[in-house]
Amino acid sequence: MLKMKTWLLAPVVAFTLAACGGDDNKTPATASSAAPAAAASGNVLKVAVEPVYPPFVQPLPSGGFEGYDIDVLNAIAEKEGFTVSYTPYPWDILFQQLDSGAADVVAGGLSATEKRKETMDFTDSYDSISLVLAVPKDSPIKTFTDVRDKTVSYQKGTKAAEELAKLQNKAPNEKDATDSAWLTIKAVMGGKDAAIGDSAPFEYYANQYKDTNIRLIYNDNAQIEPIGFVVKKGNTELLAKLNKGLAAMKADGTLDKIHHKWMPNEQQHKNDGHNHAASATHAH
Repeated sequence: MLKMKTWLLAPVVAFTLAACGGDDNKTPATASSAAPAAAASGNVLKVAVEPVYPPFVQPLPSGGFEGYDIDVLNAIAEKEGFTVSYTPYPWDILFQQLDSGAADVVAGGLSATEKRKETMDFTDSYDSISLVLAVPKDSPIKTFTDVRDKTVSYQKGTKAAEELAKLQNKAPNEKDATDSAWLTIKAVMGGKDAAIGDSAPFEYYANQYKDTNIRLIYNDNAQIEPIGFVVKKGNTELLAKLNKGLAAMKADGTLDKIHHKWMPNEQQHKNDGHNHAASATHAH
């Protein structure tokens, strides 16, 4: 039976047992971690994250988190003078933490769709994303249109589910829905015809499990969407602070360095005025 790498599995199991053990009370694990940022004002930014969404967010063996989004937020915190605390939540209740006050920001490679903008505010973009397919290496599937009558796994509540409905001209089969990017691509390893999801995590897992012979299919006509951090609708003060930090990072090259650290192998594409390679950033 295929298992996740040991360093990744242990924190995930701990989170699952603590955070998702009871359907009636989806309380997050106390696995939050403060970033080593300057705390001139003593303010703490509470950030809600999906616990495993590499390369944006992933658990450290020693506790806490690392990833693209973590590095960007920590850098903003250093520039703006506050600390950051990260707390994991299941994807299906992630955005609810803004309304409840449990979180000030939601992070994790989130696409700024027009639908989401109706109920929440996004920062300026720090990268962009698109969807990809994952199939077995010897699969006859070559393009997105080839999955019209295939069994395709997808993460529920994501842009991928919407795109799959368009590709198959019907509502996605709920039996093919999963709760995470890992489970989505793992379904292909277990026999599904294909999986659809964000390129960044799919590329990460395909690279981690090369012996499974997963092949990724890119769509040259795929919609490229900006990704950003999410705050509660109307929180203009926090939005301005985050955007100020992002602007400074773009100006001094910090954002480019973080991008290339976490996405070193990408197809070339242009992002927000920066020549970033197009990896798998996701329509999460």
